Amino acid sequence: MDVPLPVEPPKQIQASAWTIVEYLQREGWASVKDLEDLLGLTRTAVREHLATLEAGGYLEKRTVHSGVGRPHLEYANSEQARSLFNCHCGSLAVTLLGEISSLVTAETLVGLMSRVSEKVALDYSSHMQTTDVRSRVNELAVLMQRQGIICSVHTEAGRDYMRLELFNCPYHELAAEHPQICDMDRDMISQAVGAPVELLDCIMEDAGSCNFGFQLNPSPERIVQE
Repeated sequence: MDVPLPVEPPKQIQASAWTIVEYLQREGWASVKDLEDLLGLTRTAVREHLATLEAGGYLEKRTVHSGVGRPHLEYANSEQARSLFNCHCGSLAVTLLGEISSLVTAETLVGLMSRVSEKVALDYSSHMQTTDVRSRVNELAVLMQRQGIICSVHTEAGRDYMRLELFNCPYHELAAEHPQICDMDRDMISQAVGAPVELLDCIMEDAGSCNFGFQLNPSPERIVQE
């Protein structure tokens, strides 16, 4: 399930070129042919967009050798482009959490984060209409998209299991300084959806996305209620 991305492009980038940046944020590396198919444009037009994005510092590229034939180039978002999709908490939040952690015990800090995750989960839950886990994961993805978090939902064929994949970190600056934030986010998602959650991959550990795995059909009492 994909929802249009809420991130606004820089003014100097055309809408069709920005579509490339959005696509690469989700998919990682892509060839010119991939982007031709995506945009429905000619190879020349795609290359013009790529040249503009590369000149602006939004792309990185690599040469790929695959079987018979000439090597070809693939493109991915640069760190500058990826940073546009971060949900910035700002230096104030980073400093504030740092000060709190210096004033309280580790146990107290964990308890504080637990209460925060529960309150955020309650807020998400108040906007959900369903009780089954599969539907709540989809609802949560829509709510996150509205807050600028790029995500997709994946269902594992033949299994009572699904994944919520986040392509940008909602607490990037905070998590860089305080890794406990990732545990708080996992607990919040678990409480909002009402199912056990595994953090399978994490952007803060150099993965391309954060992946949360859900076991479907848990007991209904796990769902957070107001």
